[in-house]
Amino acid sequence: MPRLHWAAILYGHVNLDIAITGGVHSAEDVLKSIMAGGGVVLMASALHIHGIDHIRKVLDDMHYWLEKREYTSLWETRAASAAAPFQTLQHFDRGNYIKTLSSYSLRQTVGAF
Repeated sequence: MPRLHWAAILYGHVNLDIAITGGVHSAEDVLKSIMAGGGVVLMASALHIHGIDHIRKVLDDMHYWLEKREYTSLWETRAASAAAPFQTLQHFDRGNYIKTLSSYSLRQTVGAF
């Protein structure tokens, strides 16, 4: 998710709260968003698709994940994967560059030559 990448880069470098929107449907999505530095996560589409009871499942799954890893609150995970701890963004960007290269696949083009 590019929005998580940018949230992680911006967290700690700008004086504002970051909201993650779009594509947040599960506890895993919420946790990744908070760990990237998000201060709030919007799940309107997930609730529209799954109904209001979906909140209970997401919260239960989040509590399970946090307890399993011995966190006492969600905020302890905030910005765990953000770029703020790095002295410069150079190391963070290099890691993302390598990730991007490793995910690249050569698409076959018809009639390119």
